[in-house]
Amino acid sequence: MEYVIGGVAELVGIFSLYLIVSWSYIKEHIGWFCMFIIPHTIGTLALVYAFELGWISNLTQLVLLHMLEITLFWGSTIDKLYYILPDEGAILICICGFVYQWIGYGEMSLVIVRALCMGGLWWCLRWISRGGVGWGDIKWLMAISCWLSSLDCLILCGLSSIIGIIYSCIVRCTTSTHIYIPFGPSFSVATMILVIYPSMRWIP
Repeated sequence: MEYVIGGVAELVGIFSLYLIVSWSYIKEHIGWFCMFIIPHTIGTLALVYAFELGWISNLTQLVLLHMLEITLFWGSTIDKLYYILPDEGAILICICGFVYQWIGYGEMSLVIVRALCMGGLWWCLRWISRGGVGWGDIKWLMAISCWLSSLDCLILCGLSSIIGIIYSCIVRCTTSTHIYIPFGPSFSVATMILVIYPSMRWIP
């Protein structure tokens, strides 16, 4: 129970900081902000619950995972409002991912190989789609691959695409104007699903 209380308190603190720093932007985009705070809340509580169940082995990994979740949350919000994913976020995700893998598994060479393969795959998709995938998306997906296994990286590609299609359909049905659909929120949600519940837990 103390972990749940601590997680909720941490969430409230982050939420308050976000309000203080970004209130002028939130007033203009309150609907989108509410949409993004819901998965952020669910992700935080899920991490705390996973720690209680023993799926996250130590407090250091929990802190790193929460840093990942916060960065994905901020990146998704920025991507939706301004159609850009900052390089600083990708660098932070990459560094935390290396530390996370070094603490938990020690497969540093495989981490680098996965990141390069992920970057190459999404660069090909960018070329095929004639720029449909942004450079920021590629950088963030390469950084995210540092957190996942090889199989989870492949699942991430499919899962994030499915979430993106569903999200696009909802947007198309609720608005009559043509707008750009950012990919950041889609792979951020898919990443948190695979981090909290990776394939090794549901594939025998």
